[in-house]
Amino acid sequence: MADPVPFYLPWLFGLAGRISPHRAARVMAAMVSRPRGRNPTQAWELVPGLESPEIELRPGLFARSWGESGPLVIALHGWRGRPTQFGPLAVALVGRGFRTIALDLPG
Repeated sequence: MADPVPFYLPWLFGLAGRISPHRAARVMAAMVSRPRGRNPTQAWELVPGLESPEIELRPGLFARSWGESGPLVIALHGWRGRPTQFGPLAVALVGRGFRTIALDLPG
């Protein structure tokens, strides 16, 4: 679950936006474009019967993989999503002869 917005943040950015709108916009853009941490996997994402090992492509860049052979489907989650969200879809794709790799990119 995403972190809640602190109660004072809207007030603070409202004030900063009146004093220095360009600087407040730059700070807000920096805050929303750099998410903190990784979201935990939810129970509904764990598909029984088909494991999805986590692969570290390079330090800090991860992916999940389903299936061993067949045409490759690359999946990319949305903002603050997780590659494990593709578990149910990946199971269906593996059943049809595809393999799936879900990237876990920042954001």
